[in-house]
Amino acid sequence: MRRRTHIWATTLLAVLTLAALTAAACANGDDGPADGPVVYTGGAAQGYPPANTILVTGAGSVEVTADVARLSLGVESIADTIAEARGEAASALDAMLTALKQHGVANDDIETAYFNIQPEYDYRSEGGPRLTGFRVSNFLNVTVRDLDTVGELIDAAVQAGGDSTRVNDIRFEAEEPEDAQRKAWQLAVRDATAQADLLAAEAGVARGAPVLISSDQSSYSVPLARGEAAFADASFSTPILPGSLSIEARVTIAFAIGE
Repeated sequence: MRRRTHIWATTLLAVLTLAALTAAACANGDDGPADGPVVYTGGAAQGYPPANTILVTGAGSVEVTADVARLSLGVESIADTIAEARGEAASALDAMLTALKQHGVANDDIETAYFNIQPEYDYRSEGGPRLTGFRVSNFLNVTVRDLDTVGELIDAAVQAGGDSTRVNDIRFEAEEPEDAQRKAWQLAVRDATAQADLLAAEAGVARGAPVLISSDQSSYSVPLARGEAAFADASFSTPILPGSLSIEARVTIAFAIGE
């Protein structure tokens, strides 16, 4: 009985594998199995991997030079009424926007990222939560194209916004990373192929053509800015040092086992 169950399970797995590959081929507009490799992006199909294959995962990484900084900063204000909190936040943000523009940030490089009004409660009071006021938050996404001015720009924005200022993070990116992304994919495929060649040689078989490719999307390895912010004292400047930036890609390939 156990042997029959094992044979039945193996047969079912083979049927599911064939069905998955056939369905993928039909999804590409074919009536039957694809002539080349079946490509999946964003995850593997049911019945994966195909039988009689060498399954490997390759990785590629390309270092690039950051040419823009993405700042997340804004203001928060707490007051007894919504009107008071909103007025204080609006005044602080207006001053911050003026400072950003005076330091060369274009209007198209500033956008609202988050706006929120919420009540504030004291949960330690007797008799349950007690309303103590209202919090207004207004945050911006700011793109800085001259990296030499990032520290100076942050100092100006913080000084303008005063104690209401909040700085969430600073990230450095490459504005046009397409060439580096393609290179990362190429390196990932070469890495996977080299692994398959090594495994095939050690196993005494031939590495055939790829029959399935499963790819993850390219991703940034984006550093946060490093530095010390002495925001409270205008006599100090904020040093901002961008770290290294890499673009990464991963690909899983199933190679057929040849004679």
